[in-house]
Amino acid sequence: MRRKPEILDILKHIHSVAWPYMFGKTADDLQQANAADDEYMISDHDLMVGKFISIPKSYSSFVPGSIVAGMVRGMLDAAGFPARVSAHFVEQPSSSKLSTTILIKFDKAVMQRQAQLDATRRG
Repeated sequence: MRRKPEILDILKHIHSVAWPYMFGKTADDLQQANAADDEYMISDHDLMVGKFISIPKSYSSFVPGSIVAGMVRGMLDAAGFPARVSAHFVEQPSSSKLSTTILIKFDKAVMQRQAQLDATRRG
């Protein structure tokens, strides 16, 4: 019998297995958004993708981590977790550096499947 996939399992896999494979270290943070149950964030304070890119002032809204957001979206889609995935710069409270945060918003079907799994577990 095949195990039913869960949201936290795939996110932990991306954070702790895929991320080190791609970037040589785990992401700095994985957390659920406070405002929405269907949103999660993976943060990296020193994402290698943006390290060697200088962004002209005319492209100030460009986030080099967008390529990583696309990679995360591909992993989620392939695993059966369709989601909207985007990259954002977030200022770190402890320094003036910007951190890259990958924002993941799961489709309603994924959240419904998770609710059914949770209900089954509760009995």
